[in-house]
Amino acid sequence: MKWYEAKTGNHQGLIVEEETGRNVAVTYEKKDAALIIALVNAARCALADLEGIMPEFEPSGDRTHPGWTTISELRQALGEIECGHCGEPIEGEAAVSSCSGYSHEQCRLDCEFC
Repeated sequence: MKWYEAKTGNHQGLIVEEETGRNVAVTYEKKDAALIIALVNAARCALADLEGIMPEFEPSGDRTHPGWTTISELRQALGEIECGHCGEPIEGEAAVSSCSGYSHEQCRLDCEFC
């Protein structure tokens, strides 16, 4: 998923998902929209790097290095901000959205970040 900063006619910033046109977030100041987009991109890059590095760094499969915890935390954080299917932050397997009881469990079947 790629986000961009849309133009607004006021002082607020608007973050939009490129593929769907979905409004992802509104910031109080335009400059903050670029910051949020940059932070999400940095998290994606860090996750991709760790997923590539950790199996080579700790090939035993013990997963005792703190990098494995960071991978889990980044996956959770990116899932919380990007889940567009169930419409709610992911707070565990039982999270249910307000849209007709569509559960996060069902969302996991559809969403690559869940």
